[in-house]
Amino acid sequence: MNGGQMRSFLRTWGVFALVSALFASTRLWRLTEHSLRPDEIFSLQTARQDWIGLIHAAVRDVVHPPLFYALLKSWIAVGGDSEYWLRLLPVLIAVLTPLPFLLLGRRLGIGWNAINLGVLLMAVNAYLVYFARDLRMYSLVPLLTVCSLWLMFRYKDGAPDDRKRWLPLFAVNVLLVYSHYFGWLIVAGEALILCLDDRRRVRAVLLSCAALLLLFIPWAGLVTRASLARGGLESSIGSFARPTLGDLGGYYVLLTGRLDSSALTALGIALTVAPVLCLAMRLARRRAPADTTDRAPLAFWSLALFATMPVLVVFLLSQVLPQSIWGTRMLVLSAAPYLLLVAMSLDALRPKWLRNLTVVAVVVYTAFAGMRGMLDTGDNDWRPLVRQMMASEPSRVPGVVVYAFGSMDEVIAFYAGEAGDRRFETRRIRDRRSIAGEHFWVAYRERNQPQLLDFLRDNGYRINEEFRDGYGGVLVSVRRIGPTAVG
Repeated sequence: MNGGQMRSFLRTWGVFALVSALFASTRLWRLTEHSLRPDEIFSLQTARQDWIGLIHAAVRDVVHPPLFYALLKSWIAVGGDSEYWLRLLPVLIAVLTPLPFLLLGRRLGIGWNAINLGVLLMAVNAYLVYFARDLRMYSLVPLLTVCSLWLMFRYKDGAPDDRKRWLPLFAVNVLLVYSHYFGWLIVAGEALILCLDDRRRVRAVLLSCAALLLLFIPWAGLVTRASLARGGLESSIGSFARPTLGDLGGYYVLLTGRLDSSALTALGIALTVAPVLCLAMRLARRRAPADTTDRAPLAFWSLALFATMPVLVVFLLSQVLPQSIWGTRMLVLSAAPYLLLVAMSLDALRPKWLRNLTVVAVVVYTAFAGMRGMLDTGDNDWRPLVRQMMASEPSRVPGVVVYAFGSMDEVIAFYAGEAGDRRFETRRIRDRRSIAGEHFWVAYRERNQPQLLDFLRDNGYRINEEFRDGYGGVLVSVRRIGPTAVG
């Protein structure tokens, strides 16, 4: 390696190291700023059980396979269950993603500039950052997806009977489908590519899928029985509405980033989608590849498949199934293929000045949109409010009611329970007219109930204590002073 090659090597890897460091930093930044959400509390409570209890809890939940809960249980056994240590698990899982992302890109013949740009787009994407810190499986799924795709193309480039390349892919796919049911969509897409590529692989691919299914059947049987006993999925995902075309497009808006201005958001979408369409048209017009070693068509259409097929399948199934299964967090497995597709398309723009200008515009837009999203997640920090409530509540006996609008009732009950304080009884309500009693607490988000305190005062109540978390969460102590009833 001569001096010029060495400088190019160090520069290339240096940029990758920098964007990977940014990738890790955005996920570690303000790691424990917000309290655990109800789904995260479920993860923790499931992982705290013994192994039999963990399996039973995951089966009863129906919605997710047990792999992440098992990893979390092992993680707690190593370092305890402080919130920083808990959140460190999904972050460390997420931080591993750039490496297989790099390997996937290089396997597809994608240049270093596009790969580094793809890591950068992932690094500052608020949607990915949010779920990388979530105490759920949504950092594990993207990692395993990228690993699976890399290993699939690695197997594709070898002999059909190459077990050294087939076995790692099979093992990762076992982990993938035991992390999330949507992982089967990735497996299906890979099977399609492999079978279309070489008929000699069809038998091996079918045997692999059959073996994977056999390993999954025991879990599927347990979950199916639990689901039938519960009368379906209504109790678990009944809040999932059937998606509209706006929701379908909204998912890709999340992958680009959203700003307060709808015009700027539309501009950001155009800056990322237009290069993809340009490259698609350029590749579609090719009659025959000028260079048989050119992997651009394979890379583009394969990434397009995994960036869109899982999303479209879930969208269509949510229209016809008795219960919608659409949830943007569950579609996180398509994020990395999509952003690598965008980066590849941006890098392919010509002339050079247009490419450079568009890349700068996309990076600036995604950075601003990402920062906005990371600063305003919509989450709250109920921990200090619960501590203040426990310290200021004069009653020493159980039965103090805490009315909560929305799922914060589970969060308040959890933190009070963690402190060993059994005085409080949380009740979830939808309507302020459900509030009644001589003395109670009310938890709400100010943006959702802006006139609640005036309503209480007008109905004969006094606000004794008022605690705020700085993110719009409010917890107030209320006592009756007049005869007027709420209604």
